[in-house]
Amino acid sequence: MQLSKPYIVPTLLAILLLLAYGHTFNFPFQFDDYNVIVDEPKVHSLSAWWQSMPGMRPLLKLSYALNWQLEQAPRFFRTFNLLCHFIASILVWRLSAMLLPMLLNDVLYINRIGILTAVLFALHPAHTEVVSYISSRSTGLMSLFCMASLICWVKFNSENFKNKVYLMVSMMFWLLAVLVKEPAIILPAVAMLITWFCFPQHMRFYKIKYLYLIAAPIAAYLIFISQYQRLVEQAFDVSVLKNQLLWQPVAHFHYLTHTLFGLHLNVDYSMNTPTIIYSVAYSIVLLVLIFLAFWFRKSHSLFSFCMFWWFICLVPSNSIIPRLDLINDRQIYLASFAPILFASVHVVNLAESVQKIKFMLPAALILLALSAAWFRNLDYETEVTLWQSSLQQQANNSRAWNNLGYAYLQANKKHEAKNAFENALKLDRNNYKAFYNLKEIKDSN
Repeated sequence: MQLSKPYIVPTLLAILLLLAYGHTFNFPFQFDDYNVIVDEPKVHSLSAWWQSMPGMRPLLKLSYALNWQLEQAPRFFRTFNLLCHFIASILVWRLSAMLLPMLLNDVLYINRIGILTAVLFALHPAHTEVVSYISSRSTGLMSLFCMASLICWVKFNSENFKNKVYLMVSMMFWLLAVLVKEPAIILPAVAMLITWFCFPQHMRFYKIKYLYLIAAPIAAYLIFISQYQRLVEQAFDVSVLKNQLLWQPVAHFHYLTHTLFGLHLNVDYSMNTPTIIYSVAYSIVLLVLIFLAFWFRKSHSLFSFCMFWWFICLVPSNSIIPRLDLINDRQIYLASFAPILFASVHVVNLAESVQKIKFMLPAALILLALSAAWFRNLDYETEVTLWQSSLQQQANNSRAWNNLGYAYLQANKKHEAKNAFENALKLDRNNYKAFYNLKEIKDSN
């Protein structure tokens, strides 16, 4: 089946996304949505946003302010998120078609592989957090600009630098991505990765010093904003640095073995600090994968490219810069493009080699992804269901029990809230939020 008409693939993606997300439009705001949108006056008007500048993630906050000015209902915010995800999926389709002929010497079925990659990207259950959890918009919007920047970068190189407009537009999209979310600063490394594998003859024209000059204004912006300064200061605190270094391999391993496959998805991961033995073991596994990617860069270029893409895209999300939560499903959003592309190549090739499953295998995979995304979205139906689903994955999470209790309290279910706060304190006697929430219930009786 060749979907040659340009409007067919976007239409297919739109239909599948509406099937996966159509039931989420009337879901309420959730947890962090209140902190960054509902209870944040800086994004309640364009004038308030302007007065809050300069600050972190200005373009992201502008999108919140515009949403709030037009309509304050969560369905409008979620519609914007879904639109970003839809456009990002289309860009995934286009980027796949551009990269595949250069990554594989004897690649067939490029059109089918590109379509399957876009569809699986659109329906990946881990990506529901980027759409349905409104405050996760930063990742989706940033990735959309990153994909657009890389497509322009490929076009610029494909035409042997003849059209400088592509380069300028690529840099513009990169700047927009950084203004949405600071991890986009890593994008030049991804661009160099593409150049290394797809345009090796151009590598001699690019020098690191030029990238430094380009990145300097962005780095200056990040450095002089006070919020970023505090993050950098915390990163060099010895105790924080030690804890971060222990956690990094565990987080990366979890992304690679669980989140990427849509397993045990959770809005709030809570794990004990890993031992040095586990951290070292996971580090060795990751280093072996990186070594294999480098070793097979010529004989298995697609595998190497996908592995490097994955690790580069996760570097800024999981680095020594301290984060409250090192594991979030949304962090693999941009990184997942490459492994999904890798899987799509092999699925399509397998399906084509066995005529009986020529269409059945991709169709079954799409149906599975659609079902997984649809059911995962049910967890966002209310704040109670969100934290119930989290506790189904990890019942020993004190913070999730406290959040569930607060959700019950908001729903005027004091008995259930009391039980939840008590469970939170049983797991962590130092959970002061659960302590004061429980005290408030007892004082009100």
